[in-house]
Amino acid sequence: MTQTNIIQFNPIDRVLNKVDKFLESKELFFEDRESAIPLLLTALKYADNALKQKIILLLGSSAKQEIAWPLYKMLSDPLENEEIRYIAAIQLRVISPTLKDAQSLIDRLLQDLENKDPEMRMYAASALGWNGNFQAAIPLIALLFDSDMDVMQAAVNSLTDL
Repeated sequence: MTQTNIIQFNPIDRVLNKVDKFLESKELFFEDRESAIPLLLTALKYADNALKQKIILLLGSSAKQEIAWPLYKMLSDPLENEEIRYIAAIQLRVISPTLKDAQSLIDRLLQDLENKDPEMRMYAASALGWNGNFQAAIPLIALLFDSDMDVMQAAVNSLTDL
């Protein structure tokens, strides 16, 4: 048997180990924010659901602009876990008022309110409910008559926060 001196390298494990360090130390995350954010976004592809939740919450605490579209991608992915989709929608709801230019995201979410898929309508409605987002009021009111109870509930919740 031949022995090699090659060290096995697993880039996914390396990324996830770095993520653990950022999750353990928020100070480290904020000190190294420029490299931490892309790393955390990359890790979302490989993380299990529990780790994804932690990453989403950490990113939502400071990476407003950089995380908006990745969050949208998660909430709109029908293959993504239901809980992750919901957390992504809520984080969008939290960060959207702080975005420099949220209009393209708002427009996409407003379009999604008319999606055939009730889950997509529900997540879009959940994401649109932030204080001052008055352009979502009429479309959300229209969802009060949706055929899906969860969509109606998401519309009610969002309307109470406008």
